[in-house]
Amino acid sequence: MTFSFEKLPDLQLFTNRKTENTTSYRIQEPKCVNAETQALVFLHGFNGSSKSWYYQFIHFDTYKVVSIDAPGFGASTMHQGGMSEFADEVAQLLEHLGITNAIIVGHSMGGMLAQLLAPRLSNKCSGLVLSCTHKGRAKPKNEPLSQEIRQRMTDRINLNDEDFG
Repeated sequence: MTFSFEKLPDLQLFTNRKTENTTSYRIQEPKCVNAETQALVFLHGFNGSSKSWYYQFIHFDTYKVVSIDAPGFGASTMHQGGMSEFADEVAQLLEHLGITNAIIVGHSMGGMLAQLLAPRLSNKCSGLVLSCTHKGRAKPKNEPLSQEIRQRMTDRINLNDEDFG
């Protein structure tokens, strides 16, 4: 299989009128749609993006596939607040897209978000898949980041996606 980001669905933007936050996402409609068509909603980990789910767009062509960029990733703006507030934003986006039957898939940081999002969707969430989801290296707000984390952030800023890997 040849890898090419050109095959990804175009990046789209949703601006929440209430908060004025913009969230970028990619969406692919299934080959055939019916009332039972499920949506797979993919939430990336730290330093990922909606592009991280490239192969899922190819493989799951009988599902509606949505991949969402976290605040500050892709074309999503930085949002005020934390994961809980972003879960509210994603719930609003899914409402806007008319998604009523979703399986939420979250990797790492996206898994933390998925756990907050699923209850907000109530009966619209039919499944939850968590990958490598853990507390990680979270620190209290008043505690400075370690040198290792600061260096990784600097590396990410200075390298393009291909070089960062």
